[in-house]
Order: sequence, then structure tokens, then C-alpha cells
Amino acid sequence: MRNRRVAPLASALALCALLSACSRPDREESPPDSPPPSAHDAPPQGSIAELIWKIQDSEDAEECDHDAKPIQLEIARELDARKAELAAFRSQADSSRIGNADYRPRPLGPTRLWERVSPPVPIPGWQEDRDSWALIGESFRKIQDTPIDARWVRLEARVRGTLRDDLDRVVNGDWFYYTLGREGESLLQGSRPVVSACLADESCRVPEFDSAIATRAAENPLYRYFARKLGEITDPAERQAKLRSWLKWIDWALTGYDFKPNSTIRRVSSGYELPLLSGDLAGAEETLAHAIETTWSHSLGERRESVLARFDETELPGIFRLLLGQEAGSRAFVSFTQKTVNLYPEIVASTIAHEIGHVLGFPDHYYTVWEPATCTYLTQSRDDDVMSNHWSGGGVTAEEWQELSERYRNPEK
Repeated sequence: MRNRRVAPLASALALCALLSACSRPDREESPPDSPPPSAHDAPPQGSIAELIWKIQDSEDAEECDHDAKPIQLEIARELDARKAELAAFRSQADSSRIGNADYRPRPLGPTRLWERVSPPVPIPGWQEDRDSWALIGESFRKIQDTPIDARWVRLEARVRGTLRDDLDRVVNGDWFYYTLGREGESLLQGSRPVVSACLADESCRVPEFDSAIATRAAENPLYRYFARKLGEITDPAERQAKLRSWLKWIDWALTGYDFKPNSTIRRVSSGYELPLLSGDLAGAEETLAHAIETTWSHSLGERRESVLARFDETELPGIFRLLLGQEAGSRAFVSFTQKTVNLYPEIVASTIAHEIGHVLGFPDHYYTVWEPATCTYLTQSRDDDVMSNHWSGGGVTAEEWQELSERYRNPEK
């Protein structure tokens, strides 16, 4: 998910409900009885324009999506036409500024790895950032008549990242994730036993949440749908079917917050030994191991503890393979069913560290909320956590090290 942007959510949904015009009307009227598959194992295929048309042609596209089509296609024509120029610029660049930090490249097999020049200075606490096709369009207008430079590279990355969110929200059926935000897990966990108890009680018509859960449930379109439908249903069997459907959605969403243990990891005296297949990055094992250990290492008393990448072509059950896609600027991701780490050309070192965090078992700790009233994505993240905002140079938190210690016990002596 979650690549992966809730006071703002409440006001957005309230306004949307009042206007009845900012989102697809039947999204809240009749969501599917069962959630979609929880994993999308293939990266988006096709040109930028082709990806846009996948969204525009979907029956679940919202008014926001259709309104954005003209600027989307105009930007797509430029980026697709200048694809070769963008690739040439990337390959020749010897420095880059991302956010407020400078980066330098080093060879990484058939591509290059970008490493931060100076140590990060994370901003404490949760940060919020918004992006939209309207804002992307403003950035495009400022550079559309200029030669290819770093601004075009940043624009393409924003376009591809936003398209991935659009595809997941509209085409892949993940829209419920985009209503949850960083408080979503507590909503799901707090409401599940109440919904389950209502299912077991034939006299229960609608689950009765405590005030804290009830407030957040009232802000969520899926929860509003189920509460309204249950209030209308008179047939007990139909009511129970609707409650079971609600539980399916809750359980589906909770998997996005789960830690997924990796059976190939061994606890050793110096840390955690992680077998990997170098795959498309064969020959760059030493650089990869350094990129991983730079982030996944900490002091533990008088010794250091690290995640130690061990590259072995032995096909161990459950071992992950590194793959290198073709489209620079695309969002890296891990497929748990295919056991692959999907990277892209001109990769940033902290991106590898983030994806390896998923291989270790961690979910994303950033959250993306779709605000239909403003056609905007709100991203919520923390600078000090590599699983939340790796662009800021965040490291591994004390809680994450504790989780690793509890999940992978019994170090070998």
C-alpha cells in the first residue's frame, strides 16, 4: 500500500455528503460484499497515457478523476514523448537535490544508487503533505516550455506516484484503505469485536460503538454504509449476511497493518541474517549490503546489531529476489506472493532500506487519505522512521528494533 498523504478527512467527507457530487455516488451506496484481493503483484504496465486511460475507463472512476483527465493527458503526452530525453538526463547527472538534501550516485549493477551526502535532520512528529493533479498541473505549467532538467524528473516521479494511488483506489479496489489514515488501525481493532458480538446476538440490529469509535465510524464512508443498511434491514438472515460482509472488510483492511514474519531470517549474535537473491542486480551485492546495513544497524550496549544481507543463489523456500524494472521514477514495492523486491533505475539508497523493511516483515508506517471534496491525497508520515518517510533519511525506530527482537528470537552463538 501502501505506497503510500484525520481531522481533514472528517470535514472533507462531511462536505462531500452535503454536496453529493464530489465522489462516485454509489461508492457508499453499494460497496462490494467482499473486499478485493489484498495483493497486487504486478507493477502498472504501459505508458503514462495508457495508465491514465485505465483509470478513466473504470466504472469506479470518480468525478475528480474525470475532471483531471485533460491535464493528465496533456502531461502524459509530454512525458511519454520526452522519455528518451529524461533517461539521458538521469544517466548523465552526477548530483541531485531531493527535498532539502543533496545526493550523489554510485554504480549499482546495470543502474546507479543515489546516496545522501549529509546526515539527515528529521523533523519530529507527524507531518502532513498534500498533492493533487491540480498541483501537479501547476508545476507542469511552470516548466512545460523548458529543456529537460531535474524539475522534469521530479514531475515524472510525482505523476507516477499519483497514478499508482489512482490505480489502487479506482481500478484495484483498494479505496477503503484511502479512507482510514493513521488512526485507521485503532478504528478497525476497536470496532471488530463490537461487530462480531452483534453478529452473534440475534437481537442486535446495529453495532453500538463507544463514543470514540462511534465518532470515527461516522466519518468513514464504508462504516456509514453498513450502519445505514443494517438500520433498514428487517430480515434476520439478511442482517447477519451484512454483518459478515462488514467483518470481511475489517479483516481485509487489518492485514495492511500486520507484521509479516519472514521464515528465511536467522537471528545471529551480530543481528539478523537475511538471505536474498540479487537477481537483476547481480554483481552489486556489496553495494546492496552496504545500503541495507547503513540504515538497519544500531548500537546495543557495547556491540552493534545489524541486518546482514546474505546473497545466495540457493533457492531457499521463501527467499526474496531483487528485480529492476524499466520505468525510472516508478514506486518501488514488495510482492509477498511472488517473493520479489521490485526496484527501478536510479534508485535512492533509502528506498532500498524501506523495501527491505517490508521483507523483514514491517508494514508501511505512512498513510494516504483520499479527500474527494478537494480531489487531493493527504499523506501522513514521520521523518524519523524509514518505514514512514524514507525520503527524509529516517532510520529504524526503537519500537521497530524491539519488534524484530521479539519476532526473531534465539540467536545462534
